[in-house]
Amino acid sequence: MKKLFTISLALMLCGICTFAFAQTTIKGKVTDASDGSAMVGVSIVVKGKITGTTTDGDGNFALNTNTQLPFTLLLSSIGYTNQEVQVTQANQTLDIKMQPSTTKLNELVVSASKVEESIMEAPVSIEKLSITELRNTPSFDMYDAISNLKGVQVNNGSLTFSSVNTRGFADMQNWRFIQLVDGMETNAPGLNYPVGGNSGPTNIDILSIELVPGASSALYGANAFNGLLNITTKDPFNYQGLSAYVKAGVTVQEAGGTNPLFDFGARYATAINNKFAFKFTVGVMQGTDWTANDDSYYINNTRATTLTNEQIGALLQTPRNSPNYDAVNVYGDEVGVPVNLGSATPVTINRTGIREADIVNYDVQTYRFGASLHYRITEDIEVNYGFSYVQSDAILRHTTIYPLVNFEQQLHRLELKGANFSLLGYYSAENAKDSYAMLATGAFIEEGRKSSAAWGADYGAAYRGEVAGITAANHDAARAYADRDLIPIGSDAFNQLRSATLNNPDISTGGSKFIDRTSFVNVVGNYDFTQIKDVVEVQVGGNYRRFNLLSEGQLFNDGPLGFNQAIPIEEYGFFAQVGKKLFDKRLSLRGSLRYDKNQNFDGRVTPRASAVFALDAKRKHNLRVSYQTGFRNPATQETYIALDIGAAILLGGTRDNIDNYNYALPNGATVSGSTIFQNLVTLPSFLAFSASGNPADLVPANLQVLKQERNNTIEVGYKGLIADKLFIDLNYYYTEYEDFVVRLTTISPDVGRAFAVYTNISNAKVTSQGVGISLEYSLPEGYKFGGNYTYTAFDADEAVRLNPGFLPSFNTPENRFNLSLSNSNIANTNFGFNLKYRWSQDYVWQSPFGKGDIPSFDVVDLALTYKLTKLKSALKIGASNLLNQEYRTVYGGPLIGSIFYISWTYDQFLK
Repeated sequence: MKKLFTISLALMLCGICTFAFAQTTIKGKVTDASDGSAMVGVSIVVKGKITGTTTDGDGNFALNTNTQLPFTLLLSSIGYTNQEVQVTQANQTLDIKMQPSTTKLNELVVSASKVEESIMEAPVSIEKLSITELRNTPSFDMYDAISNLKGVQVNNGSLTFSSVNTRGFADMQNWRFIQLVDGMETNAPGLNYPVGGNSGPTNIDILSIELVPGASSALYGANAFNGLLNITTKDPFNYQGLSAYVKAGVTVQEAGGTNPLFDFGARYATAINNKFAFKFTVGVMQGTDWTANDDSYYINNTRATTLTNEQIGALLQTPRNSPNYDAVNVYGDEVGVPVNLGSATPVTINRTGIREADIVNYDVQTYRFGASLHYRITEDIEVNYGFSYVQSDAILRHTTIYPLVNFEQQLHRLELKGANFSLLGYYSAENAKDSYAMLATGAFIEEGRKSSAAWGADYGAAYRGEVAGITAANHDAARAYADRDLIPIGSDAFNQLRSATLNNPDISTGGSKFIDRTSFVNVVGNYDFTQIKDVVEVQVGGNYRRFNLLSEGQLFNDGPLGFNQAIPIEEYGFFAQVGKKLFDKRLSLRGSLRYDKNQNFDGRVTPRASAVFALDAKRKHNLRVSYQTGFRNPATQETYIALDIGAAILLGGTRDNIDNYNYALPNGATVSGSTIFQNLVTLPSFLAFSASGNPADLVPANLQVLKQERNNTIEVGYKGLIADKLFIDLNYYYTEYEDFVVRLTTISPDVGRAFAVYTNISNAKVTSQGVGISLEYSLPEGYKFGGNYTYTAFDADEAVRLNPGFLPSFNTPENRFNLSLSNSNIANTNFGFNLKYRWSQDYVWQSPFGKGDIPSFDVVDLALTYKLTKLKSALKIGASNLLNQEYRTVYGGPLIGSIFYISWTYDQFLK
């Protein structure tokens, strides 16, 4: 591994050789060609170098360079056509006029191919939000803004936890999608997915967001499987000075009421002699989370996988006062108590339980801090160090409900980069701190309020008519009597009981806190040979990553009954990409190949090939076709989890994890994981055995050891610009999944417990397909009208039939669309508006938490803005879900209400 790293480093340093020439100073002014106004913040870079600068508040710039004459300056600014300017004389003064552009013809992206290219000629589907679009969005935060992009679905588990999904098969624990910030994967190391706002930068520091739906494993490695989100922040050399924003508003929800909401962010950056630069960012968000109060009958994973749709429908009609009622957002009511009702056999009666709002503290805060130092060693090479820290509250809704309290994530990065290479190393760590599991919390608090034995005895006595004043055979009266002396919710005694449960990490003694201090180190290298020999595009790169799973046995199998130490996971990969343009550069061909190896799985090769053909010489109409492959190393939890959640034990499916797992019996003896795994039986057969008592009804589960998940996608598309006014983007894709990773609930006869084991569906393929259409029309006087439509479907019927207990978890509506109308400067008055509408069809949500219907919904967002150009400021009045039509995106999650806010932004680059 050291040898490989040395070779990679040598490749990076190939670009370091430079030659000294007499320094040239270039000065000038950049103005808007349409009205002659000075342009602020225009990026000016020497072509082929990292040396550059930006224009000041008067449009002026000065650039010192040792580059040999003649050379070319590259100018770019959002909303303007990119421009190249030849410099032929030393100490030249330039007068540059830039042409406004209202189309996407000159918009550049990098995520599709890891090289800068026109979005019109990208070989795969890609969506982008520019700094201007983010500034004008009516959405309260970045994730809401993303939800208006074509093909994108954002699931909201709480106010501060949104999960981005593309092309289906995702829930709040989205292991098939990665998020990058400046090249760093910001998925939480132990959870293996982005934790909402914890995983992104301060809004004021975001330069652009690019989203690539579908597999990108050939370039980005494992887990870039169903899509990736790539966030780029502002370079301190190009974006200097102070910028800040403050938002104040309210959240409005029928269940939670009206509550204040506050959001603040600030950024400061400066450069010294264009050699050294630094920036600092801070952010604070405070508010009240959405209240989850779904009182319907809870269709948990067991019910969802063992009952027919007719049986589930009957359960949903169960009266709320039923003796065995189990509500979605009530906890402790899933505990069944055997009660003597006067018959020969005790009858199971469920405890009353506690509402989520009585356990969870819905006050949420997010605090973030970031800093980076940048030094340009030469005009070709820069070294930088960055640090970010986020502490946040959020609620994860997956297997059970996990309130993440004071959850921390920090990243440290060190990078050496040039115009054609980069070598990036970074360290990411999380700390669950005060987070806990809701299901266990509810059960333990309910038991502490009154023991189940005492509660059941009182219930039975009242039902049998043995309590004076209570009519016999009355379940309501019997429950009221059994609940009469429960510790009151909200009392000091209740709060002490709650604190004792939440602060105890030992489930065997009534604790629900979980510990997770997992981290990883990742080194990523990339070298582009194209600038050396611009005949064929050649790019190579690779990465090495090492996880350190550390949970003290509270999440992973690193406790005394397992490895009894932190668990390491190592993986590495290399890729090469070759491209060639033919026929006067109207045909662009690209192919890439990647090899990846994880210590738990066989090495995997993933190819990708694409072709883009420009139908016209001006490249305003482009056809594309691509073949993409993806693979996914199962996540850290899928591989090494060993978590007892009460109803079942979650067990990672790798051979290494199974062989090192042990279950402790009440008598002190242990049963090995290998024995348990070998003897597991299917859940439906165990239920049949429980009813019949006939051992012949038991069916072996025959689970296979966990493997990597794979997919293959064919995509065709078209991007076009008609009359320089109408932008069209069309795409169709078809994907086949192999060895689909699932979690199947089984029963261990050896220990008498349910085990939910991660394994693969290998006896049937799962497929999905979809269509995307996006239109954007530039109207006169600066108005823009746009819309997009997405169709998505899947087929997992055979896999469900052949694998009892498999829930596909597609969790995506078949049809959805978005509409928008905007103008950022109405009649040159500095007033602007942005109106957005989105609609989503109803669909069925399936996850390890359970199964339920998500009704169709529509949402209207609106923002009104006014720019105070002399003060370099903007005021905005905004509403997210303006009509307050509450909607739900996650089964077991809250109804999302409205956000009304007013904001002020100061930015010296504000135009």
